[in-house]
Amino acid sequence: MLEKIKKTAKHSFIYSIGNATNKLVGFILLPLYTSVFPVATYGLLALFDTIADFLLEFSSFGIIEGLKRWYWDRASEGKQKALFFTVLLFTLLTTLFFLFAAYLIIDRYAVRIFGVSIPSRMLLLFLGSVLTNVLLQRILILQRIQQKALENTLFNVLRMLFVLGATVYFIVVLHWGLESVFISRLLGQAITLLLLLPQFIRNCELKIDLPVLKDMLSYSWPLAISSSLGLIFTLSDRWLLQGMKSLDVVGNYSLAYKIANVIKLLVVQSFSQAFVYIYFRKMDSQKDYRFFSKSTTYFSYILVMLGLLIIVFSKEIIYLMAQNADYYDSYYILPFLILSVAFSGLRQMLVLPLNKYKKTKMISVITLTAGVLNIGLNLLLIPRWGGIGAALATAAAHLSVVVAFLVMNKHLADFDYEIMKIVLLFALGIFFAFISTQMEGLLWYFRIPLKVTLILLYPLILKLFGFYEDIELLRIRQSWRKWRNPRNWKNNLKNMNLKG
Repeated sequence: MLEKIKKTAKHSFIYSIGNATNKLVGFILLPLYTSVFPVATYGLLALFDTIADFLLEFSSFGIIEGLKRWYWDRASEGKQKALFFTVLLFTLLTTLFFLFAAYLIIDRYAVRIFGVSIPSRMLLLFLGSVLTNVLLQRILILQRIQQKALENTLFNVLRMLFVLGATVYFIVVLHWGLESVFISRLLGQAITLLLLLPQFIRNCELKIDLPVLKDMLSYSWPLAISSSLGLIFTLSDRWLLQGMKSLDVVGNYSLAYKIANVIKLLVVQSFSQAFVYIYFRKMDSQKDYRFFSKSTTYFSYILVMLGLLIIVFSKEIIYLMAQNADYYDSYYILPFLILSVAFSGLRQMLVLPLNKYKKTKMISVITLTAGVLNIGLNLLLIPRWGGIGAALATAAAHLSVVVAFLVMNKHLADFDYEIMKIVLLFALGIFFAFISTQMEGLLWYFRIPLKVTLILLYPLILKLFGFYEDIELLRIRQSWRKWRNPRNWKNNLKNMNLKG
């Protein structure tokens, strides 16, 4: 079981690099954005990004979830190339339809939607960047389905380099402002698509499989609705902040969200992308049930550890990333967004057994209910607490989904989650995070060592509560002996066999 977890961890590590490169561009460019763009302009960019996320999620009615489910199905054996071509063609046609609709709406109602006018050139660049991203994501997801982690990471890194270089050039040299972000994404993604063209040709057969497409849509459309509604409700906080407060508040909130999103990039997406394909291939194997349970526990452990690390040093991170003092209010929002992202990550693991039993309609109902709760709490809390209220509302909505999924899994799942250990991880993490906030008034040469000590104490306190099993403590000691000497790191990395 531990060997399977190690393999998942290896793939997660590789995917973490790819995921990080995908979104890391925006994170790396934060100092540039915060020095060049006013807070309101950064808030406007955040609103555009919410539209892009929605179009990416809903543009093909969630058909990619059907591809994940059907690609390794026994009935699809020998038909994978036609299956992928069918999915890609359907994606292209539906995406073009939604992009055209988005252009008509935004071009006509930009002032009502954003509070400012949007030039047609900027809008076209934005929609072009969305189209290339949708198509690129389909090919990259195929690599993940085929568990080609190294190739996936390579092309993600190439895209990052193209987008990063172009953005710096257009902003610093040409001074093109906000348009620089969209044209850089468009160019970087288009070049990467061209490089992936040979792989696309190898994995396609010019044949449309309509019966399978119908089955996949029947499976995926409830997921698409639930995911899209969940995304709308999750991203609604930025729009409500824009309507009830201002673009400046949206900018501060978005900066905090961008930093909190590091957890989603490095842990949530990376682990879940490695784990989901393993889960669906082994979901009927009883001998893997303990592996599924322990994976969720270890995932939660890493999730809370990284979240606690960011919260403890949140003030230092904000001051480092923001080149403009107008962005410093993000510091107060960040801890609550970290909690929100952590709950969101946990729900992605808990939904897998429900997908196994095709309870997609129930998933939609739960997601819709949580979304309504999110909006209601936003309307209640934003007028009083602004960005903090929005973050609290989102965290509460994600927690409600986690609880609902746990209740359903109790009746459906073939294995039991270590619920008490997961609760302990989060409860202790929240307590330590609260302690760290009481240190902010100290001088830095007292504050920093105390924060480091707090981080080191967290796993030790867990041991006092009996969190670790004997075999886990043994593996920890063996790993410490293996990695404690930096001179051995090179050989250790060579022996990891990442391709396995």
